[in-house]
Amino acid sequence: MNGEWDRIRILDGKDMARLRTAMAAREEIEIRKTLNGRMESARTLEGGRAWKGAMLVQLRTRERNVETVQNFPTVEALMERRG
Repeated sequence: MNGEWDRIRILDGKDMARLRTAMAAREEIEIRKTLNGRMESARTLEGGRAWKGAMLVQLRTRERNVETVQNFPTVEALMERRG
């Protein structure tokens, strides 16, 4: 990592834009789902539609070299939390 945590690495189109505006600059989102019994990053699966049906949404924040990870069941749950 180069120290910049202002990237969102998951969605495409309007969902990417919506999340990009909703998140603070020092947060990173990664959506993961189960594939063949192991967790895979959604960005590596099925192109832009991989996040649909995701089993886990991780919100990672990093401040003063301390990383915090929060898990949410869906993208919608994350967006509700973010207001």
